[in-house]
Amino acid sequence: MLVRQMNEGRAEVENEFSQGGSAPAHVEREFRRYLECGILAHGFARARCAECGHDFLIAWSCKGRGVCPACNARRMVETAAHLADHVIPRLPVRQWVLSVPKRLRYYLQSDPSVQNLALHIFLSAVEQGLRQCSRGAGAGSRIGAVAFIHRFGALLNPHLHFHCVVVDGVFESDGDEQVHFHEAHALGPEALDEIQAKVRLRLLRALTRRGLLEREDAQAMAGAGAETPVVAAATPAPNPPNASPEVTEEPAHRRAARYAWALLLARIYEVFPLLCPKCGGAIRIIAFITEAVAVRDILAHLGEPTSPPRMAPARGPPLWEISDAAQGESDPQAQPAPDYEFDQRLAW
Repeated sequence: MLVRQMNEGRAEVENEFSQGGSAPAHVEREFRRYLECGILAHGFARARCAECGHDFLIAWSCKGRGVCPACNARRMVETAAHLADHVIPRLPVRQWVLSVPKRLRYYLQSDPSVQNLALHIFLSAVEQGLRQCSRGAGAGSRIGAVAFIHRFGALLNPHLHFHCVVVDGVFESDGDEQVHFHEAHALGPEALDEIQAKVRLRLLRALTRRGLLEREDAQAMAGAGAETPVVAAATPAPNPPNASPEVTEEPAHRRAARYAWALLLARIYEVFPLLCPKCGGAIRIIAFITEAVAVRDILAHLGEPTSPPRMAPARGPPLWEISDAAQGESDPQAQPAPDYEFDQRLAW
């Protein structure tokens, strides 16, 4: 059934494009913004050193979410900095990863309710395991976790899996508006195997109850080591400086973090980018140039291109997908047929 549904979906997409269809407007808009990212001809900011007068131009970024690696990296680093500074307490943490067999990934990819179900089962099992490994923790203690959903594998193949950053212990309230932290001390290989077994069993049962998996298939997957969900736990980080088992009181009002890109770069590379490379003085942004005439005049004066690069025409489809075309008769930019067949869907 899974293979038939995937083939039907692929046939529907191929039929749409073969009849002159195009990608959704937001997809085209995202790609066009990416093609303008970092090009001075579309506008820029001017930075200048107050000490020696050295100045340079900084091109605009597209701030895209799905295509641009630079803008994705900025968003990723900003999210990490916000979590480290404002969300995750200064306590030991551990990364947990949930990946499911290929035959189950389609349901997670296409149905948000199944995603929520899998994540709930996963975090519930982790919480129970950490509670059992934390001395003095009561039945009402809870974990602290941040979950991220990854939708692709290393080859951009559809592969929905979960990365979760979990504080290595549980939190418990004493009833007087005080929260205490119980650190997990006995989280060894046996405890990890027990958590993995619970996740596997509960997830297969849940999918069977929903009618997504036959009972016989679920039993076979539960007993096959190569086709069971994999739960991986990274080595826990050491206690950060000034870490305390007691959770300190946070301010009543905490604003969402907003970091300048220069500060994020300084945190990553330990080099502050707004320092003059000639004299070491402070560099400030002194102007934002957006008018086309001013952009063109400044770039012409500096000897920079005054217009963006010409977009190359779209490449034709691979020759092996054109059933009625002979080799060499189609678009010269089309890809030649491969010497061997490689199915990326099976490469993960």
